[in-house]
Amino acid sequence: MALTARCSNAYIESHRDGWRAIKHHKHWWASVENHATNLLDMPIDAITTDDVLAAVQPIWLTISPTAGILRGRIETILDAARATKLIIGPWENPARWRGDFLHLLPRQKRKYAVRHHPAVPYQDLPKFYERLAARSAIAARALQMIILCATRTAETRLATWRKFNLIDRVWTIPGNRIKSGRGTSHSPYR
Repeated sequence: MALTARCSNAYIESHRDGWRAIKHHKHWWASVENHATNLLDMPIDAITTDDVLAAVQPIWLTISPTAGILRGRIETILDAARATKLIIGPWENPARWRGDFLHLLPRQKRKYAVRHHPAVPYQDLPKFYERLAARSAIAARALQMIILCATRTAETRLATWRKFNLIDRVWTIPGNRIKSGRGTSHSPYR
């Protein structure tokens, strides 16, 4: 295995336990292996901006999110190689966005417009909450929990009864279910 491929593997393996998603390491390796094969056989300290550009440019406008992620991963792997002294001397990361890439690639266009859900104006929330209370649907109870506990939809939707302490009126959400990764407890009635 060439030095760059070994550096990629080493970085992925050393960070694997810190990633929240189990498949994250596979995604890292797949993005590099599928789109940056030109870099894998190169000496890590010989990679230039042109080499990184050759990997990223073909997909830059067609699969934009993947291209941006790939460039960032290459940058990270090269920074890790520098940190472990595989690259020495004066060196600037050839994959750094604020370096040449900002000026070499066209601005990516979003294929899909971000569509935010409309929010209830805070002044209208009491009346909205009363209307929810008048409904018998489970979805209405879930929305009341979201409002009272300021939780994300998935946290409420995937809640299980064993996480509710009905005596103390506390709902405990485990860390693996929260975006921040840290568990928390909510008590909407205190």
